[in-house]
Amino acid sequence: MAFYRAVEMPRVRSLGGLALYTCRQHPALVAGICLSLLLLALSQAGAILLVKAFLAVFFGGVGAQNGNETSITLARLVSIDAMALKGLAWLPGDPAEALQRLLGQQVPVNALYLIIPSAVLLAGLMKSAASYAYNRMQQDFSLFAGAALRDSLFGTILRKPYPELAATSPAGWMSIVINDVAFVQARLSEFMSSFLRGGVAVIASLVTMALIHWPSALVLIGIMPLAARATGRTGKKIAGFSASVQQAMRVMTSLVLEVRGRFDFMRVQHGEEFDLRRFRNINESWFRTICRSILVRSAFAPALEFAGFAIFAAFIFALDRQWLGGGDAGGGGAGDFALQFVVALGFMVKPLREIGEQLTRYHETRGAVGKCFEMITPSVSEAANRTPDSQVLSFGQEILVRAVSFRWAGQAADSTADMKDAPALKSPGFSFGGDRGREVTPLTVAPGHAVAVVGPSGSGKSSMLKVFSGLARPQLWDANVSWNDLANSTALVPQQPYLFAASVRENICYGSSQPADEAINDTLGLMGLSELIASLPAGIETPVSSLTSNLSGGQIQRLVIARAWLRQKRVLLLDEATSALDPATEAAIMQRVVKAVRGSGRALLAVTHRLQCLELFDEIWFVEGGHVSLRGTRDQLMREPRFREFCQVHS
Repeated sequence: MAFYRAVEMPRVRSLGGLALYTCRQHPALVAGICLSLLLLALSQAGAILLVKAFLAVFFGGVGAQNGNETSITLARLVSIDAMALKGLAWLPGDPAEALQRLLGQQVPVNALYLIIPSAVLLAGLMKSAASYAYNRMQQDFSLFAGAALRDSLFGTILRKPYPELAATSPAGWMSIVINDVAFVQARLSEFMSSFLRGGVAVIASLVTMALIHWPSALVLIGIMPLAARATGRTGKKIAGFSASVQQAMRVMTSLVLEVRGRFDFMRVQHGEEFDLRRFRNINESWFRTICRSILVRSAFAPALEFAGFAIFAAFIFALDRQWLGGGDAGGGGAGDFALQFVVALGFMVKPLREIGEQLTRYHETRGAVGKCFEMITPSVSEAANRTPDSQVLSFGQEILVRAVSFRWAGQAADSTADMKDAPALKSPGFSFGGDRGREVTPLTVAPGHAVAVVGPSGSGKSSMLKVFSGLARPQLWDANVSWNDLANSTALVPQQPYLFAASVRENICYGSSQPADEAINDTLGLMGLSELIASLPAGIETPVSSLTSNLSGGQIQRLVIARAWLRQKRVLLLDEATSALDPATEAAIMQRVVKAVRGSGRALLAVTHRLQCLELFDEIWFVEGGHVSLRGTRDQLMREPRFREFCQVHS
């Protein structure tokens, strides 16, 4: 098995597209699969043609029937339809003539007892070897396809716009990347075993049957489209059941992860019964859908198998009555080819049964396949997301934002009245300038400048930071720098800090390009973390986890701020980044950060509800209803009744 190579996968839209992509990536593997399938077809055709000869030699008394003859032609041991030979004459190279010469060869009767068993044994060995090679290579093929699909899905998630990511639960992403891809990979392997290998077996049998008795093969070929149409109708029902089952599984997974995230809240609020009822309702819905699916699926394969046996019996009856005619190269009747024909038909029963079973599973897979390929198809919002060729702003560059507008999906058209009437539980978005019909002074983000962003809950403060950080693309952007360039020049610390399962060093260096130890130590000192790190068992190499860490909320917040500071970005964005700290510690940390910002040429935008720290900032932006309505120093804004009232309520 060749090693897997991670290569960017193009936008495929179906299971067939995924298979074609894998074929292009691994041509040698595809050549091996084709060769093994060819050997399988030849070995099966040979086994069918040798059956009559084997029985004639060992049980038919060939030597006694021939009297004093010491040799016999192969045409007397193998039945070939005369019309089939005429049809072969139209092929390039005239294979009919070569086949007639082969059948006309005289073979010593005594040698048949060695030649025929050896030929049967050779056909069996070739089929076994080809089966092993095919099974191994098709497993490799499905593994390559699954790995490529999983890579593409994960890469797509990383490139998705923030609003689209926020609208999908983590369980949904996990179910698609892990469960659905594993499901698709397993089904692809099964399809190759049944459809591809079984299809080759059926085709080989049909070709051999055509050589033996072409009218019967023609009738079988005519029946197959009717069977395919019948299976398609049943498959649609199975596909619907499969989509419902997968959706129920995603909802259950999402609920489990949700409960894990708020387990302490659930326990102290005594909400176990409520969550248990929710889970049971989802589980019961899943169970009912599964039962209905099993009923349809279980009846499908036996019905197809019964139809196959009915066709088999009808052919035997027709052959016995010679309703389908007969004839061979040697001019014999139906008895000369009936045995070979029946064996060929028997070789088709198992592959057809497996294909029928896989048809039901294919329709089950359509839900998972559709979800995966729908996810990796680029959306309009994704295509409009940040471009990879964006520039990073220099530390001495001043940023002037003249107009900006952003609305979350589903919000009303941008207007001050609409935003003031927006639900308090969801931010209406954020806008500034350009929509009020008058000239306004641009929002200025200057080097060494520290700005505090304050305002009522749900007024759009976090939305503003998401726009500036590149998480949310604005509908309107008018500034002296492009939105892409600003997005690549910011470091955001969100409201919910996150540590992943790794060492302290790996956590704070995440997103940075191998910072020096001196820079790391300086950053830890800036955040007041030096003593904490020194007290850990392995120092900065101590592993931590978001779920099992014994660090306090304030310590985690300081580590996350250190991570953002270490990235050396032009603009530092803090969204309630010190809310878990006590007021004294918060004031000390914020004072250090503001001082460091002024000395480094960076800019700071900090959303905060702690009004005691406002004196530290050079400017305050007061956000109401999605707009920056007031700007100035603390002393200047305290002259405004709205701001003064806000401070009295929140102090």
